[in-house]
Amino acid sequence: MMLPVRRSVVQAVVYGAPRGVEISESKLAEMISSVNAAGQEVGTRRTAMRIPVEGYARIQPLGDHGGERVVGIYDMSRGGIAIVDTEARAAGEQFKVMSARQGKRPIEVMCTTRHVRRQGEGYIIGAEFGVSWLSAMSAAMV
Repeated sequence: MMLPVRRSVVQAVVYGAPRGVEISESKLAEMISSVNAAGQEVGTRRTAMRIPVEGYARIQPLGDHGGERVVGIYDMSRGGIAIVDTEARAAGEQFKVMSARQGKRPIEVMCTTRHVRRQGEGYIIGAEFGVSWLSAMSAAMV
């Protein structure tokens, strides 16, 4: 089942005003609790439960694909993330999602673009994590 598009998230990114809160270390901890509470039942098409998110994060594309930028976060799961951006990404393109931590380096999680769909004037980009963000968070918090 595909989640309905939250146009407010797409519009906020397109018009330069990120909606919600920055996905910080504490917000990630809350999302980990939500993912764990959601369990594993997702049906036949999905491999992990999606947690809707209304916030934003910074990404750093790898290679020659531009500099750091702020994107909206559409949803997250154990295995991936859907971001909202004004620019499309090619399947296979890699980027890091960076979650802010007060007084410390950000938590960086590698992602690989799997699919892109146009939504209004923006794009919803589905990406798979290179490692579980649950693992990345656990390692970073130690």
